[in-house]
Amino acid sequence: MKRWWPRAAHIIDGVPTVLVTDGVYDERALKGARLQKDDVMQAARRQEGIESVTEIEFAILEVSGNISIIKKQKSG
Repeated sequence: MKRWWPRAAHIIDGVPTVLVTDGVYDERALKGARLQKDDVMQAARRQEGIESVTEIEFAILEVSGNISIIKKQKSG
């Protein structure tokens, strides 16, 4: 089906969901993914040693179910 209708891949496989942008939670995305802020912070601590959401540039719920964390770059 995905071969004949490429848009079906998004429906069948899903798409990544941005949970945090520039240190701010996307409440609608969290609710839609049935995740809590603690789930994001647990991934942030484990992957990057982050202790505050303000240190996160992006947190992304991958199609696999894993949460990827991209840490903000320190300026200066």
